[in-house]
Formats: sequence, structure tokens, C-alpha cells
Amino acid sequence: MKSTLWGSILTLVLAGCSQPDLRALRDQHAGEEIREFQRRTQTLETPLDLKTALRLALEGNAEYALMLQRRKIQSETETGALLDLFPHLYTDAEYRWRSELSIASSRAADSGIQSLESSFSQQRDGKTGSFEVLFSLLDFGISYFRSRQERNRGRSFDQQLRRTRQKLALDVTRTWWRAVVADQAVEAGSALGGELEARQKVIEDQMAQQLIPELTGLEIQERLVRSAIRLQSFQNELRKAKTELAALLGLAPGTQITFPPIPFDQAPRRIEFNVSDLEKEALHQRPELFEEDLQELIAVDEVRSRFIQLFPNPAGFFGGETDQNKFLRHQGWYFAGASVAWDLFKIPTKWSRYQQAQMSEELIRERRMALAMGVVTQIHLALIEYEDALKQYQLAANLSQVRNRRLAAMQDLAIKGELEETTLLEAESDALYARLRSMNAHAATLIAVERIWNAVGRNPSIHSPKALAPNE
Repeated sequence: MKSTLWGSILTLVLAGCSQPDLRALRDQHAGEEIREFQRRTQTLETPLDLKTALRLALEGNAEYALMLQRRKIQSETETGALLDLFPHLYTDAEYRWRSELSIASSRAADSGIQSLESSFSQQRDGKTGSFEVLFSLLDFGISYFRSRQERNRGRSFDQQLRRTRQKLALDVTRTWWRAVVADQAVEAGSALGGELEARQKVIEDQMAQQLIPELTGLEIQERLVRSAIRLQSFQNELRKAKTELAALLGLAPGTQITFPPIPFDQAPRRIEFNVSDLEKEALHQRPELFEEDLQELIAVDEVRSRFIQLFPNPAGFFGGETDQNKFLRHQGWYFAGASVAWDLFKIPTKWSRYQQAQMSEELIRERRMALAMGVVTQIHLALIEYEDALKQYQLAANLSQVRNRRLAAMQDLAIKGELEETTLLEAESDALYARLRSMNAHAATLIAVERIWNAVGRNPSIHSPKALAPNE
């Protein structure tokens, strides 16, 4: 029997000391990850507009989901800090048995003569129990400030969540427009790509039949290849933009995404911004500034907590005990009292920590002022980027118009037989590339508007749809 017991104990100890099988653990986790990957693999039934993309991002973005989980953990931390305000309640129950009775006698202190016959006043077994309520005033004060600090940390987490939503909206908007422009570029260039490939074969046959000089044919093919490289870059951009967009939305890479048609012919509406109003709104709205305000409140409570620790710790207690020893006249009783404790040697250390807390409070104030200046700077930079985007769009639109007119004139010459097909294809490629630059500049203008709202600190739901999509 004993050998079996010791063998079981030894087995448990060895099992606790053994190293985990990492391969088996990785295989288990890989299975879970594959199932999650399959769950996220889905086909979007309808074209993905920007509003739907923002909604899907809030529902499935991994970083945002992690922030939500951290907020739940912080909520439990707040609850625990609040429960620390209650007094301490200690309870105890004990059963004890001894092989021999507790027999004792006594001797006179002066003569050394035994004064009492040997006797006992306890049973071989006994049951005792007790409870005690202890209220420490210093511990209550510290717990009170800690509870306020955790509550403010929770509110700080809320501001971080709000800023995460704002940044996510900006990232989704920027990536969505990239994908839309690339999608329309691929669609517009698909026919031209076929024509370029067919023309290269024609040039190759003409060189083989010596209808044109080889050097001339190679120069023509080089121009055609350069045009094809442009079109290929649009396809690569579309694949990358779709992959990044799927990651932001919490979808699996390779998810099939289509986009609604966007009429880029309509020029983006110019918005007149009042710089002073934007600065004031940002200083009242940016989540980071709210977060710094809360950090300052946390620092103030830390100073107060450190200050009260410099004083003695008065405490009161009340409790009761019970002892089932039959030799006792009173087998149950209550007690109460008060005490004061003060660790004098720790006062210099606590004073130093109090000074550190005060300096930390000053540091947070300075950091808040620096952050406010940075927020205002972001607004000015966003406005400069917006003005530059408008100018770039105007230049790109003008270039697109010029190349379209040039293409029309060259098409007339081609009809009359006065222009080579290769030159016409190059003109079509140039016109297409100019149009795509105009579309990209159009999207950059709308993204710049979103960046201004992001710098101000507006929530995504506040944005006007007309500022985000030209067709609404």
C-alpha cells in the first residue's frame, strides 16, 4: 500500500517537472488556427463600398479585437480594486487530536514544592473556531485611491479604443481607395494589354520575315514592353491592396473582393477649413489628450496615496472565538480592540517615493502640453497635404485631358493611314496612365480630407459621406 502511494506521488512530481511536447502543442494550435482561417474565408456577395468596409473592420479587425479584450480585463481589475475597499474578514476552524492528555502540575515559585496535584484541563481532541474583522484606516485610504486610479485607467482604455477606431477608419479608407483605383486601372487596361501582346507578336513576325529592320523592331518592342510593365504594376497594386484590405477587415488573404463603380470624372468638392476652429476642436476632441488628462488624475491620486503612507496606521478589530473544550466554563466569547502601527525607519523611503510621485505628476503635465502642440502641428500638416492633393489633382486632370485630345488626334491620323499602330498603342497607354494618375490624385484628395478629420479626432460616424465618396 505504501509503495503504491509513494509511486503515485513520484509520478505526479515527475509529470510536473517534465517538459511539454512543443510539437504536439504546435499541431494542436495549428489546427485551431486553420479552423479560424477557414471561418474567416468568405465570399462577399455584393460589391464592397466604403461604409460596409468600415463596419466589417470594426467587427473583424484583429488589433481592435485585442483592444476590446484588454478593456474587459481592465474592467475586472477595476472591480477587484473596488472590492479592496471592504474590511478584512478572517475566519478559522480547527480540529486537533493528541495521543496523550495534556497533564500538568505546578510548583511554588519560592519553595519549589509541588503546590497542585497533577491534572489536566483539555480533552484529547478539540474543536476551535474564530472570526475577526479588521479595518485598517491606512489600507482603506490606499485602496480608495487605487480604486480611483483603476477606474481612470479604464476610462483611459476607452479613449485608446476610440483612437484605435479612428486610426482604423483612416487605414481602411486609404486602403479601400487604393484598391478601387487599382481595380479600375486593371479593368481599363485589360483590353489594352491584349492589344500590346498581339502587337508584339506582329512585330516579331515582321522581323522574322525581314519586313522591318531588326533594330527598328526591337525599339518598337521595347516601347511596347514598357507600356505592358505599367499595366502589370496596376495588377500588382490591386493584389497588394486587396490583401491589405482583407487583413484590416479581418478576412482571410485571398478573399474575393469587388468594388462598386466610382465616377471619377466628377471633380472632388473643395472644402474650406477654418484653421482656428479645427485647432480648438482637436484640443477638445482628441482621445490622446483625454488620455493624458486621465493620466494626470491617476498621478494626482498616486501623490495622495504616497502622502498618507507617511502617517501611522490606526486599525480597529472585532471578532469572536469558540472552543469546544468541556472543561471551559465559557466556550464562546467576543473580543474587540484598536491598534496603531508606524514603521519609523521606513519614513525616509516613503518620503522619497512621495517626491517621485510629485515629479511624475509634473512630467505628465509637460507631456500633455507637448502632445497638444503635436496635435496642432498634425492639423497644419494635414491641411498642407490637402492643399497639395488638390493641386496635384488639378495638374493630373489637365494632363489627362491633354493626352486624351492627343490620342483623339492620333486616332484620326491612324484612320487615314498616316500613323503606325505601335505609336497609337503607346498614345493609348499614355492616356490611360494619365487617367489613372488623375483617379489616384482624386482618391488622394478624399484621403487627405479623412486625414484632417482624423487629426481633429472626430469619430468615423461623424464624417459626412459626401466627404468620403464622390458618388454620394
